[in-house]
Amino acid sequence: MMVEWSKKAEEQISDAIAARAHGGTSINWSIGLYAFMESAAMYLRDWPSVIKAVHAAREGRDEEAANLLEESDAEIQQIASLWSPTMHYVTICDLIEDHPDSDLTLDGPYCGAFFSTDPETPFVGLVFKGTHPESWSEVLVDLHYLPIHATKGHLWETHVSRGVYTTLFDKFAKLEGQTPFDYIKDALFAIASGLHSEAQIDVHITGHSLGASYATLFYAELVRLYQNNPDDPVFNLPVRLTPRDLYTFGSPRVALEDFTDVFAMAMDMHDGSSWRIVSAGDPVTLVPPVLVTDAKFIHLDKGYQVCENAPPEEMKSERNSHPRPPIPMITNMTYHRSQLSQLKSALSQAGLSRQQQNGKKRKRTPLDEKEKEKKAAKLQEIQRKMNPFDTKVTKLKHDVGGRKITGVTGKPAQSKQAGIEQRKKTLLKELQDRDRAGGIIDRRFGENDPTMTPEERMLERFTRERQRASKGEAFNLEDEDELTHYGQSLSKLDDFDNVGLGFDEEEEEEQIDKRTVQRSHFGGFDDEEEDDDEDGQPERKKSKAEVMAEVVAKSKEHKFMRQAQQEEDENLRHELDQELDSLRSLLYAADPGATAEPVGEDAPEAESHPTTTLNVEDRHEDKEYDQFVRELAFEKRAKPKDRTKTEEELAKEEKEALEKAERRRIRRMNGEEDENDSDEEGAGKKKRRQRGGR
Repeated sequence: MMVEWSKKAEEQISDAIAARAHGGTSINWSIGLYAFMESAAMYLRDWPSVIKAVHAAREGRDEEAANLLEESDAEIQQIASLWSPTMHYVTICDLIEDHPDSDLTLDGPYCGAFFSTDPETPFVGLVFKGTHPESWSEVLVDLHYLPIHATKGHLWETHVSRGVYTTLFDKFAKLEGQTPFDYIKDALFAIASGLHSEAQIDVHITGHSLGASYATLFYAELVRLYQNNPDDPVFNLPVRLTPRDLYTFGSPRVALEDFTDVFAMAMDMHDGSSWRIVSAGDPVTLVPPVLVTDAKFIHLDKGYQVCENAPPEEMKSERNSHPRPPIPMITNMTYHRSQLSQLKSALSQAGLSRQQQNGKKRKRTPLDEKEKEKKAAKLQEIQRKMNPFDTKVTKLKHDVGGRKITGVTGKPAQSKQAGIEQRKKTLLKELQDRDRAGGIIDRRFGENDPTMTPEERMLERFTRERQRASKGEAFNLEDEDELTHYGQSLSKLDDFDNVGLGFDEEEEEEQIDKRTVQRSHFGGFDDEEEDDDEDGQPERKKSKAEVMAEVVAKSKEHKFMRQAQQEEDENLRHELDQELDSLRSLLYAADPGATAEPVGEDAPEAESHPTTTLNVEDRHEDKEYDQFVRELAFEKRAKPKDRTKTEEELAKEEKEALEKAERRRIRRMNGEEDENDSDEEGAGKKKRRQRGGR
């Protein structure tokens, strides 16, 4: 059917894609038809394949699950390609089998995006799926119509439908504590940033039935964020991302009059429009069931009613007027009115109802703790009486007097909630850890917390380390902090000048106290066994400061001994250097070419000894100089390296190497002898002939 509709409406769909699904101040029915086709295509998903994919994922067959999910969207992809070759579809949020943290009876939204990759007409269409007839959880979302006050700035803090608001703005465990609105918004911006287009990217939102309720609240919150801060980097990707139009089909009432008033003012300042299209006789548009005395849920403005044999008719605004009551078949209003009257009477009897004040308002006195507790107890008792299904009573077959029986009365709702919480703590963790290969868990402080900066992580780890180190030392009175000097520990310093030796500041020479001299210089092995000191009192246990003082004194003593030994060695070395001059003449022999000098009386007066020593030294230096010169002559000289070749020369060498390799390859193919092999054989024969000639 969708294929036939797409072929019949080919012209209107093409016009809508060319306009990027953005109309003006009046409704464009070509764009409206295209938005309706998008909403209808969401029902083409193959749900049996989705269920098989869920079972495959739970059993650890991830690849099979991914293939099944891709097959479930194949028909939607086919319809998108019929509209335009550049149209594509992707599923964004699939929470139809998951529940918000605050209400486990509700299911989350399901939505996808149709986007155009044409660089000239880029746009994105966000589509929410409506209620599935066989999904009771989605039906409960529709029936949770009691108004709720939006918090945290959402939706201008107005009153909207509880079921839709909870499933769109409450946190989900599957999304790791993120709300579906934030998750869908991030995915929408990621798709838009991936289009890589220089033109502005327009976003339109649509949905049918329950999907229309999701689309209305999502569009309102997105417009609110855009108007509050249009220069937000979220909306300013490489190109500007702008929310445009909203198209809803068969939408129920989703908000009270305060929301519709603020939404109408926001749309007057926004470059976009909201269009509500209703089919004649659709009972879903009359939900939730309201009366004149109940909360007044109303529709948004700019509604059009379409009929089979008549042109579309614009509907009147429900603002500032009472909407007509729904048909009686939708729900039993008698039960709701009786419950409301019972609640009002119970509150008035308990004295908890507010009295109407006439005239000047008086300030309320704050309640103390006891009055608050009494009020809370009364409200709890009223709630227990108003909900008869919260207590289950088991009748006894034989009532025996004096016997204590447990389990006669029970609370199924509380028991169910406690069981769910228990399964979350046990079975859910086992399910999450089932396919993990290792058992190592990252327990570093702040490692998985994106809100902590690296400096805060380091500070937290340092604090935990100090706390762990100080554990067990609360009653250790002798354990003091480590002494430091200019940021360095005294236990690691080698030079302990003026540290813990107890000398007088007025004395110029350093002195060591009497106890240190006695213990360090003249102490024996039996000092530790002495129990009495000079005063006859028992020797007390040394403190850490006294022990450190002894260590400092011993260190100074060893350092002084090392310095004295070093000075003594230096003096001995200097003396040996001085005596070497007298032994230098004995280290050199006389020149053998010189003539023998006469001995005795005929011998001439010999030259002084210092002159001979000087000549010997000069000859020795000349000999060393000649040796250095000869070494320099035979030393291997540096050779210049090859110059840097140009690009032409490198290309020429590469070309020659390739041609040479190609010639060798051709020779090998033809069975011919390679040139290199023949050259090597010739060189080997020549060498053998040379060896034979020798």
